Amino acid sequence: MNPMIFRLPLALVLFSAATLQAETVLLDFGNSDSFRGISVPDPDENGNYWNSVKPGAFFSNLVDVTNTVTDIDFGPGSHGTDSYNGPAGPTDGGITEIMLLTLDIDKVALGNLGVAEAAIDFHVGKLGDASGYFQLQGLDSASQYTLTFFCSHKYNASDITRINVYDDADRLNLIASGEVQVGSGAVHNTRDLIVLADLTPSSSGIFYLEFGGADGANSGYISSLEISTEGGGGGPDPDPDPEPDEGIKLVVAGSSVPAGFAASLAGSYRHDYDQENDTGKDYWDYSYGIYGYAGRLRLALTAPEKPQVPGGSTTDWEFVNVSVPGDNTTLVNNRFDPDVTRQYAAPKVTHAEPEYVIIALSLANEGLVFTSNPQSVFDSFKNGMQNLIQKCEDQGYYPVITYVYPHADYTPEKYEYVKQMNLLMNSWGVTAINLLGAIDNGMGQWADGFVYDPGHPNFQGHEEMYLSIPPTLFDAIHFDGKREVPSYPVEEEFLQLVSDGETAENLTFTPGDKMRSYTNSFKLRTESAGTVAAVRAKYEPLFLVDFGPSNDDDGRATASPDALGQHWNNWRASEGGTTVPVGALLENLTLYDGSASSIGLETVTAFGGTNGIVNGGLTTPDPELLGHFAVATATEDYFYSTGTSTLRITGLDPEKQYTFRFFGTRASNDLRETRYRVTGTTSEINFSPYADIVTSGVGLGSDGVYNGNDSGIGLVSGITPRSNGEVFVEILPDAGGFAYLGAMEVSVDTAVDRYATVEVRSGEIAYVSADGREMTAPVDVADNEWHDIALAHRYAQQQTLLFVDGVEVAMLRENLEPDQFVLGGNNLASAPASADVQDWAVYRAAWNEDEAAAQAAGTLQHASMEILAPLSDSSFVNGQPVENRAQSRSEAVYNGAGVTVSESFWKDVPADPSVPGAKGTGIGPINDAAWPFVYHYGPAHGWLAVHEDGVSSKDGFYAYSFTTASWIWTSDSIGGWYFDLTDLDWYAFN
Repeated sequence: MNPMIFRLPLALVLFSAATLQAETVLLDFGNSDSFRGISVPDPDENGNYWNSVKPGAFFSNLVDVTNTVTDIDFGPGSHGTDSYNGPAGPTDGGITEIMLLTLDIDKVALGNLGVAEAAIDFHVGKLGDASGYFQLQGLDSASQYTLTFFCSHKYNASDITRINVYDDADRLNLIASGEVQVGSGAVHNTRDLIVLADLTPSSSGIFYLEFGGADGANSGYISSLEISTEGGGGGPDPDPDPEPDEGIKLVVAGSSVPAGFAASLAGSYRHDYDQENDTGKDYWDYSYGIYGYAGRLRLALTAPEKPQVPGGSTTDWEFVNVSVPGDNTTLVNNRFDPDVTRQYAAPKVTHAEPEYVIIALSLANEGLVFTSNPQSVFDSFKNGMQNLIQKCEDQGYYPVITYVYPHADYTPEKYEYVKQMNLLMNSWGVTAINLLGAIDNGMGQWADGFVYDPGHPNFQGHEEMYLSIPPTLFDAIHFDGKREVPSYPVEEEFLQLVSDGETAENLTFTPGDKMRSYTNSFKLRTESAGTVAAVRAKYEPLFLVDFGPSNDDDGRATASPDALGQHWNNWRASEGGTTVPVGALLENLTLYDGSASSIGLETVTAFGGTNGIVNGGLTTPDPELLGHFAVATATEDYFYSTGTSTLRITGLDPEKQYTFRFFGTRASNDLRETRYRVTGTTSEINFSPYADIVTSGVGLGSDGVYNGNDSGIGLVSGITPRSNGEVFVEILPDAGGFAYLGAMEVSVDTAVDRYATVEVRSGEIAYVSADGREMTAPVDVADNEWHDIALAHRYAQQQTLLFVDGVEVAMLRENLEPDQFVLGGNNLASAPASADVQDWAVYRAAWNEDEAAAQAAGTLQHASMEILAPLSDSSFVNGQPVENRAQSRSEAVYNGAGVTVSESFWKDVPADPSVPGAKGTGIGPINDAAWPFVYHYGPAHGWLAVHEDGVSSKDGFYAYSFTTASWIWTSDSIGGWYFDLTDLDWYAFN
């Protein structure tokens, strides 16, 4: 019997009592009579009945899930029992309602065992000791059973719990054994199960079990057990001897971040096969984070539900992760053959070789963080990466590289090397993913609140990195033949967008999958004022809350509307320094726009007190740092806590998703950090996402003087309320013993069109956020010259950057999840009279100024590109997609009256085509025949195209042309024509 760690595929299945056989029995290790334990209510939320047991007592005739009495008995040894440092953390005050409501477990992945009361407590024991022994009696010796265990615990001497099953009382004949990682430090297992299948009890109908820490010396933990004569409760029957998967194989080779470090215990998967390869590494010992960025890609590629984008693949991919924490380019090069090429060492059956390889390594592991010679590290990484790319190409594998990403200890000097390495990798002609642009704070460090430790992102950080991967990247490469990295378009064509007072033309791109960070880049030439680009926001602000004391000398109420037109709710629960008790209410909240609502807030666990002006609040907030949180009366005061304080939000829509933003500060010499954890529905995979911000510390402020936070904003996204419209928010110290909450904003996904816009104005360019705030730069782009415009949004860092001709001209602090991109005016009123546009590109990552400058200088940035529309199409049809050269199946759509190539560039033809700036269409004599032509003549250059059959289609044009000051030429493989601007006639040449 091979033990397995069972993992649930993305096709999620909830098992109800109606689908289970009578011999399915559930055991809860810990009950209401045991120390700090609790029994599962019967029936549970799934309609199943349980047996909650405690040590030292014999439990006979257990009931099955339908409450039918069985012959099965539970005979315990002298286990310990508790709930402290289980999934709920400290329970020294006993298990509370809020602990159960917010318990961080993946109920779907755990199946029948995904019940809070069963998961929250546990029995504790050691291998080879009476404390770890127990028996299951009264079994049918002619039947086979599956035992499915859930085990979870924080702060362990041994992070791995082992369970052994014997069929003899002396425990000599081992018939099955399994292990699971129950936790790591403050993180606990939320979804991994031990599944031991096809077990036959002794002739007397008994299984003899023992459990404990896998090291044999320390304790192990069991929270719950399912006994079944059919399958395992967490999902379909595991296959103990799996055949090699079929499909298109993709291998990820990297280090700890692609391995999913810090996301692993939100659910994990193992390497598919036990192996002992040439390097001595056994990948069965590695647990890869199912919600790490590579793990999320695995789910997207291998799940039946594909990304909902045009032309999305229905073909499953085979995904193998051979990343090893700590690896650098040298180590991956050394193990390339056994791990990437074979992934399976003799004498085992050789697994198929990969077709695609993602090389995912960091400059930090190469040594950049602590080196005094960063150039040598740079060169080592460059050479190592190029060797790996060459090995892939030599073997016939398609390489994909990830850009190097942040580290909390990078200095400005080291950040320059990071950016230069990414620019260098952009030049290699290899498909790339811009991980840096997904989670950079603008200084080479992890975005605020998205860091687990200096070298790793947290759970949410992994999500941001995953979202930098175009959803159909691999399908486009494999099925559509887009194997070449796109290069800069060389065509001179452009599209002229015109508003005639009745209709306005534009192009739109609507992402088919969630997008967060982005860059929207295009070339623009215009003399007209108006909106030249827009981004539709997925969310709109719903309500704002100012938390503080009731006495004005310590904290004042925020007036509504404020200077930005925002309406606030003031929760002034108690005087400064006094407790905010359980049951305090703030009801019928006023919404952001001033309208009334039935939304309410309630304290479920108390806050230690309130304070503000006289106790370190922020009295002079800067809008450039805090955006629309920069209201003095909102930032000057706060609620505080020395433990976990919890708010219940009621009255939300369970059919919508919400985004939460938090601000907290307190001037203090002590380093203090606050965690904001948000829990919504548990009917789907739910990690209870959190955000951390440093609220206090010497010189923490941006001026180096204020000893508090004046810029950090905690961000938690994508929260779906429970079916009753409730969400829970926990505020707790992560460092320094104190936690602070000064202001909170909640936004909701909306069907209302709210746009952020890029506007050309007289003598300046402006970015106007969806909430009406704006940033302007004194750059004249309405000069009828071509300009490179790029708008980049760092979602995690909550910054929007505007670049003109490669230079950052403005920055605005905001949070915007894009729902649609518009090139041109987003409505008739905003559209410019005329604007020429070309080379529109949309990326799933935010550029820095170096990347914007490189693009403006003519080096196309291609990493994480989802749209590249040269706008050189022969015709543009209303509602139809334009050409997309990015390695993606996404579509950008033209919206307008429809134009052909001759119409798309020229309006209002001048009488004299030899005048600089002239543009037009006509019929010209060539070799005694009349040929349609189009032309554009500028002061120094222009171009011409000649059609062969008079049809308005680009396909019939022989070539496109360039000019000198006096003539235009065009040619094909046989010969060509030129148009003399002196006598305005055509001449052929060979």
